[in-house]
Amino acid sequence: MRNIKRTEILSVREQVINTLREAIINGQIKEGERLINSTLAKELGVSATPVREALRSLEREGLIRHDTYKEAIVVKIDEKFLTDYYVTRIFLECGAIELACRNKSDAGDLINCLADMTDIISREEYSEYADLNMQFHLILLEMSGNHRLENMMKELFVYSSVAKDVRLEDNVKVSYEEHKKIVDAVSAGDEKNAVRYMREHIERSMHDVISKL
Repeated sequence: MRNIKRTEILSVREQVINTLREAIINGQIKEGERLINSTLAKELGVSATPVREALRSLEREGLIRHDTYKEAIVVKIDEKFLTDYYVTRIFLECGAIELACRNKSDAGDLINCLADMTDIISREEYSEYADLNMQFHLILLEMSGNHRLENMMKELFVYSSVAKDVRLEDNVKVSYEEHKKIVDAVSAGDEKNAVRYMREHIERSMHDVISKL
């Protein structure tokens, strides 16, 4: 089916929700495609329960609908859906990074994550970047110390917004430089610039994705 990786940072339910949302937004799962619970469970290597829960969540988000036969069908992704998604991320993640700076949270894990990013770029293993990108953002959420905020974001986050006609290498290098500025600001406790850089990072991702609709 699709070469989609799951990360153990999230619960199984959260992983399935994010995996399917990611695939729909990035066009791996096409408009009008039918999503069969048992088939998805087998392909993702999970039980039927988290898949069923994920489909319910995605229906509430407006990404799928159920026809008269109760089959889940993917709907068209429009600019409003993507804008709403990224604007929500801006509010949540800028709030999280603000709290992280105010709490003077230890940035060690964040620095280590950036070092791993540096390593894969030096080895030109760009396909490994997506998982580290997700880890980077989730570490920042943990640093906020706000578990409610962290849990909300885990159910929302799509970790790869690589535009289809942009080379992976180019996208990774742009993202990396943005992450580096964020780490420098957080490490210095520079709340103002940390929030600014995070906003710019997410807005850039949003414009990249929407421009390719």
